[in-house]
Amino acid sequence: MKLRGMAVVAAGLLMCAPGFAASISGKVVDGSGKAMGGVTVSAFDPEREMSVSVFSQPDGSFKIDGLRDATFNVRGRLLGQLDTMKEGVKPGASGVALAMAPAT
Repeated sequence: MKLRGMAVVAAGLLMCAPGFAASISGKVVDGSGKAMGGVTVSAFDPEREMSVSVFSQPDGSFKIDGLRDATFNVRGRLLGQLDTMKEGVKPGASGVALAMAPAT
């Protein structure tokens, strides 16, 4: 029991540590500029070969929290749509626009 509590505290300290408190946010839209909810948006850290993913909200907005100070590739993915990617995105970036297009 004691060990479990310590692990939770340790995990909390890691998430709050400097360098892991930044976020990337933006909006996912279709080709006509209409908001798209339910799109998987991932921030991939090529140096650590790890990613963090969220779903876009009904208004198309997304926010990926808890990122370290590094450069990320942000990808939008949804079945029936072509993947879209923005490379070289730094934490703290807001207004990252991902435009989806139908897969043919």
